[in-house]
Amino acid sequence: MKSEVLKNCIAHRGLISSGLIENSETAVIECIKKQTSIEVDLQYHPSGEIFVFHDENLDRIFNYKAQLSSCPIDHLKILKYRDGSSLLTLNSLLNLVRGNVSLLLELKAPKSLSYSEKKSFCHSLVKSLSNYSGDIFVQSFNPVILNILRRMNFKFPLGALVCDWSNIKGLSFFERKILDSHVSLLINQVDFISLNLETLELRIFKLISLLKIKPVYLWTIESDFQRYLAIPGVEKIIAENFYN
Repeated sequence: MKSEVLKNCIAHRGLISSGLIENSETAVIECIKKQTSIEVDLQYHPSGEIFVFHDENLDRIFNYKAQLSSCPIDHLKILKYRDGSSLLTLNSLLNLVRGNVSLLLELKAPKSLSYSEKKSFCHSLVKSLSNYSGDIFVQSFNPVILNILRRMNFKFPLGALVCDWSNIKGLSFFERKILDSHVSLLINQVDFISLNLETLELRIFKLISLLKIKPVYLWTIESDFQRYLAIPGVEKIIAENFYN
């Protein structure tokens, strides 16, 4: 693959080849070796710690039937992936990467997360990133998280993840209407918009992409990388298998 294409590919959860474990230290190290940008998921813990993990619960990855947020932090820190590595925290991730590659951090905000916990999440994030000098981009599906960070004068680029909200369970009528209106994109003054292929087909995002009103990040792409990067307005793709 051409080098100009590779530099615009971001490894989804660090998964750039088969056999690696998503969001794990081994997947991150492989990306650093290949000088590939990394997308990871962040989950907030009531202790104030931020963990690099996608799911709300630990069952799928660790076969441990517990919610990450309700699990004692000492238990989380002794969990091991099948390769023997430990669950990463945000601080351990930053110490591992040290600015060698760009990081795209997705802030997960489950419905159970209260407003005060969202604020604590954002304050913990800002504290962890305060002395980091590498390239960081932050995105979230949750407009409240983005709004809190924007009002904190967050120094890194902020992006809104957007999907077809009609397919998302657990939203109230009001929440669904607000999200469908996309007014939060204006309120939060997002720096980029992160879309899947289905959402890119919506008229409003076709226009944003075509006119290059905001940079578009496209997820999750598993083939035809050059074709998707050639779409007007698409600046980056969050991709898998592009080294295979």
